[in-house]
Formats: sequence, C-alpha cells, structure tokens
Amino acid sequence: MNISDIGKSMTSGKIEKKAAPKKKKEAEETKDSVQLGTSVATPETPTMAENKKVETGPKEKKSETRGKSKEGVNLKFIHMNDFHGYVEELDKPEELGIIGGITRVAGQIKDLQNQNPDGTITLDGGDIYDGGFYSKVTNGEIVSKPIGAMGFDASVIGNHDVTWGLDDYAAIAKDMKTDILGAANITDLSPGGDLKFMKPYKIVERQGVKIGILGLASPMTALSTPQKGLIEVGDPRQAAEGFVKKLRNEENVDMVVILSHLGHDEDVKIAEKVKGIDLIVGAHSHTAMHDAEKVGDSIIVQAGGEGKYVGDLNLVFDPSSKKVVSYKENLIPITADIKPDPTVTKIIAPYIEKYESVKNEVLGKTSENLELISNKRTNLCNLFVDAQKKDSDLAVTSSFSIRKGIEKGDVTTGKLFQMYPFDNELVQVKAKGSTVLKFLEGGLRFVEGDKDNYALVSGLSYEFNPTLLEGNRITSVTFKGKKMTPQEFAKKSITMSMDNYTYGKSYFKEGKMLQKYGRVFDVLKDSIK
Repeated sequence: MNISDIGKSMTSGKIEKKAAPKKKKEAEETKDSVQLGTSVATPETPTMAENKKVETGPKEKKSETRGKSKEGVNLKFIHMNDFHGYVEELDKPEELGIIGGITRVAGQIKDLQNQNPDGTITLDGGDIYDGGFYSKVTNGEIVSKPIGAMGFDASVIGNHDVTWGLDDYAAIAKDMKTDILGAANITDLSPGGDLKFMKPYKIVERQGVKIGILGLASPMTALSTPQKGLIEVGDPRQAAEGFVKKLRNEENVDMVVILSHLGHDEDVKIAEKVKGIDLIVGAHSHTAMHDAEKVGDSIIVQAGGEGKYVGDLNLVFDPSSKKVVSYKENLIPITADIKPDPTVTKIIAPYIEKYESVKNEVLGKTSENLELISNKRTNLCNLFVDAQKKDSDLAVTSSFSIRKGIEKGDVTTGKLFQMYPFDNELVQVKAKGSTVLKFLEGGLRFVEGDKDNYALVSGLSYEFNPTLLEGNRITSVTFKGKKMTPQEFAKKSITMSMDNYTYGKSYFKEGKMLQKYGRVFDVLKDSIK
C-alpha cells in the first residue's frame, strides 16, 4: 500500500436471554464548544437517533462483591472505551507496567467473561477505530474482527467512529457482530440510511434480571462526518428521560444501564437530572476511574482509553427491590502479565505482516524528544503549525489535534501517524484578521497558571492580558514585522492555512476558501522529509 493512501432500522431493542441462575460461585472480582442538534428522540417518535483527558485517582471504596450473595444476583459488567485503533502494544511500558495491545485486551476480557459466564454483560463505549495506523490501512478490520471474536453485548457510536464516513462505519460495525446503540438521540439524514442498523436500546436477561441498555451519542458526532448534515444529534439528557421511562414502564426492565459516549462531566449531569438510571458506563473523556462513582442513585464507571485498561464492575442486584445493593469496580491495567488471546493474535497477524514495512518507513530524524504536554506550546506544536503555513500569511490550528509526542531518533510513518491520526484536508482561506483574534481569544479562555493557548498560530505573535474581559484580552499583534493594535489587525485581509475541521468552526464562517493543499498528514510528512 502506498503511504499516500493512509489516513484517507428503528425498532426497540431485542431481548437476549442467557441461562437462569445457577448455584455456582462468581470469581472475585474538549474544550471545543459544541452546539446540540435540534432533534430530540422520544419513545413516541424515535429517531435514528477535544476534551481534555482526565485521570481520577482512587475514590472511597464501596462494598465488595464476592461469589454468590444472599442479598441478590451477582452481575459483572466488563467494559472498555475509546480504543482508537491501538492494536499494537506500546514501545515501552507506562505507569503500572501498562503496555496495552488488542491481543492482551482480548485475553483479559475473555478471562473475566469466564469468571461469571451466566451473569456477565460486555460493553464498548465507542471511538473504537480512528487513531491507530494498522486500523487505518486495514479500513478498521484489524479492530472490528477481533471485537467480533470477543463477544460484546453492545457498543455505542462514538464521534470519531464516523470520521471515515457513515458508509465505512456501517461496514466496520457489521464485523463487530454486536448491537450498535445511539439511535436514541441520533437522526440519520443520509440518503441511503447508512445508520439504519443502529438501535436506541437493547434488552438482555442475565440470571433472571432484565436489563435495559440505552445508548447515548455525543453531539460532536454531527461535526465529525466528512460530509456535514448527514446526521443530527439531539439533546442526550432529554433522550435519556424519555427512553428511561419507556424501559421502566413499557419494557418493564429491572435495571437501566446507560452506555454513554458523552464524557464524564456530562455523565454526572445526567445522573443528577435523570431518575431511574442504575449504571452509566462512560466514554469520550478517556477518564480512568479506578473506582466507581455514585451520583444520586446512579453508579458511574469509565475505563480510560487506548486499550490501557479494562473495567470490571461486579455488583449485587436485588430482584425483589430492583436495587443495586453493593458494587465494586476493578480497573485492570493491561500489562505484560496478561496472556494474549490466541484467536485474536491469529486474526491480526496477516495485517501486521502486510503493512509493517510501510509503518516503519523512515521520514527523518529528531535529535530531541518532541514532547506533547497538555496546554503547553512545545517544539512539537511549533513543528505542527509551521508545517501547515505553506504560502499563506498565517497558519491556525489547535494543539488538541496532536495526539502523541515523538521520541528522539527516527521519525517513521507510524510515529507520525500516532502524532496526527486524522484525515483532515489543509485548505487556504481568505478572511479578516478579526477572525484570527476571535480564534485566539477563544483559546485564552482556558489559560491559567502555566497553561498556554491551545489555539496555535504561525506567522504572528501577540501579547495579552488575562485580567481583561473575555474578547478583549489580546493587547497587541506583531504581523509581518509590524506591531499594531488588535483593532488595526482586525481590519486586515489575510490568507491563512487551516484544516477543514477548523474551517468549519464558527470563527471562520465568513472566510472564503481559495485553494486546497491536500491532506494535513501528507503536508506534515513532506515537511519532515
């Protein structure tokens, strides 16, 4: 494969039953602003239907569930989220000895499933493909086929799952061999009905407990498709209120689980506002929650991202009161101690062999580590934005587009792809300087302490006063060697390079596109060469 090719029905859920209770013991346990769509799913009229990464430390521990309890039925919720195509193990272990990799993730999941085969529900929180080199060059097959072999009960659509197009996602989702949720607050407007396979919810039965699993999609999903306007995303909180009532009152479920791709903060808000939710299995914010969090009557869990953890929530459910009486979350780091699953190892081997030489192509060298530090303008940020300037007056982009640093030594295609795994196209836009000021001012909202502006620009410098009112914090601009007031700069007509995702933001809606340079990834590759 040439390197230039890289990066390029509405029904209620079915009931799935497993064996009745057996007398056996269970083993031990963005900061980008987003506009909500106008479509809101309700039970009567259902529709088809860069956050900051946060790690929460261990919280106060809850009651631990071991074996069969007199209090009720033992249930096990295995969960992962935001895998982002990270099929390979890390080059070197991270904290806790984490190395990740899909073969060890599969090994851990299958081991957990065997601990309580009649009481286990296995869930995926979305954003499963986009981000990994091998996932991109295999059109997601190196991820979807192993997922299909792991036995997931449900997955929810993630905003990055649609970045290759709705038709591609439909093909990938088919290989997963599980039910895809998200239709509770997504309306499919595509001419071919590409998302017709999605469901608002699914009902499963485990050891006599009827469990409703409701999927909620991120509003950012509507912004992530290559062709805008193909999907509409409704308010997830309103969708939750309507469908929780339907699950409770019409489907008569014993337990309600939300499979959410909204992020931890939004999960907390839904738990506070919507009654009748027993469990929220989260995603999107990549939050590694080392213990479950209780908000109101709802339990919230999330398992980090990129295949670094698998979540294992064990709880005891009392069928008579229809309440969770105890629970214990075990966030399992994926280390070298976990045995790889032989089935998944066999599935991915041919793909690795075919594309390994492309991944290891050397583009250049760096004599220092090019670090990615959250909200800090490092040399990597400078390389990234400067390479996109081309023949424009300026280049503008976001540091959130950078996903990994690059270590000292050879810069390979694979390392560059990990740094920037997106298909965005670089375009030249003509607009007033006022648009640049609005973009930079938007990033200054989050500047405090030693944090820098996440809105990156190449071709000018500026001074700002963080104590001034929002929108007036930039006090001077130096452009083409001349220092001027923001008012003077705002009137100038400027050409600027930016990726098409940034061009879609409200800051630049008045801008006129002049030309296209090709994919940002290819521009970066050529710059490094």
